[in-house]
Amino acid sequence: MYTLCTFFVKRRNPPYHSARFRGGFADLTKRAAMARPKPKTPRGFGERLAELRRAAGYTQQELAAASGVSRRMIVYYEGQQHPPLAEVVVRLAPLLATNADELLGLVAPRKAPGVLDARVERRLRAIEHLAPGDRRQLLHLIDAFVEHGRRKRRS
Repeated sequence: MYTLCTFFVKRRNPPYHSARFRGGFADLTKRAAMARPKPKTPRGFGERLAELRRAAGYTQQELAAASGVSRRMIVYYEGQQHPPLAEVVVRLAPLLATNADELLGLVAPRKAPGVLDARVERRLRAIEHLAPGDRRQLLHLIDAFVEHGRRKRRS
C-alpha cells in the first residue's frame, strides 16, 4: 500500500528506492540522528554588540543617543555579522565598558564582576553630579523607598 509520501519519494527520488535505503523513512531518520552535529559558528559582531549592550544596561535607543548614532543603525549593526565603521566601534567601546578588540571579537571577553545593575550604576553616577541640596533630597527619597520595601517584606 502506497501512501502519498512513499509514492512521492519512490517516484521522484529513485536513489531512495535502491537497496541501500530499503529501510524507508525510519532508516533515513536513524541516519540523520547519527549524523555529526554541525560545528558552532563563531559569534558575529551583532550578537556581541547586543550582548554587551544588554550587559551595560542600555536599550538600543539609549545607546544610540549616547553614541551619536541613530537607533536604526544600532538595530542594523546588531543584525549584522560584520563590524561597522571604525569610527562607530571607537564610539561604542567605552560606552559598553569594553575595548574595540573585545567588541570586534579579536580577544576573548573578560568577565567583569557585576556588582550593580549597569542602569542603577549610571543613575548613581548621575546623582553624584547634582547640587548638594538636590542630592540630599533624592537620597532621603531613596531611603524612604528602601525602608518602605523592608517593612513590606516583614509583614
